[in-house]
Amino acid sequence: MRATEFHFPCRGSLAEALARAEARELELSCADGLSDGDWLMVTVRVAEDATCLAGRVIAREGQGAPFGVEFAEHDWHHLRALAAEPAAAPQNPRTRQTPPCSVCPPCDANVLIVHDDPTVADMLGRMLGSHGFCATWVSTPAEAFNALPDKKVDLVLADWSPRGMAGHEFCAELTSHCQALAMRRPSLVFLACPSARAQRPLALEAGADDFVVLPFRWRELDARLLSLLHRPTAS
Repeated sequence: MRATEFHFPCRGSLAEALARAEARELELSCADGLSDGDWLMVTVRVAEDATCLAGRVIAREGQGAPFGVEFAEHDWHHLRALAAEPAAAPQNPRTRQTPPCSVCPPCDANVLIVHDDPTVADMLGRMLGSHGFCATWVSTPAEAFNALPDKKVDLVLADWSPRGMAGHEFCAELTSHCQALAMRRPSLVFLACPSARAQRPLALEAGADDFVVLPFRWRELDARLLSLLHRPTAS
């Protein structure tokens, strides 16, 4: 699964794009390396908000962009709901309250991204960086295990099916490597496409801390990661 992004300056512009769309599709302006039927992790940015969904590349006939992104009906409704949300009222910088430091990432919090597609990893890294995290990317489970002794990894954000290994196997191997290194195992969060939703119990039983399925709001994922990073560790 690769990644792409759509940017809208406001919810009104998103609503207009959805109203113009045909058959739950958005035009894909750049389709380098993509083929008809490919699945994408799609980030839709509206002002300072962002939502991540799954979409499928479709070839289009006639004029306009040669490719589009097709969304499932429930994801399309998710976008419509996002467009219909009232815009947040602007705040006066003089009176705006600063969030308490307890909801901010620790200053040295390091998130290790495990994903075999660089476009997805880049998108995740940029979003995490904008939320105050320090993100590092590896493409394989072996690289992730090798990174453990060299980096202070506080949390692992991994694809449910990292290259060459099932998610529950990756969880077991991660625990085993940390035990061999006599180190605390970092928190583990899996990202999964909608078709893997039924695997959530298997992931949690294997020891994962969370299992996030598309679609999700970035601020929701941010809150989940912060909760894990601030969770007390056993002595």
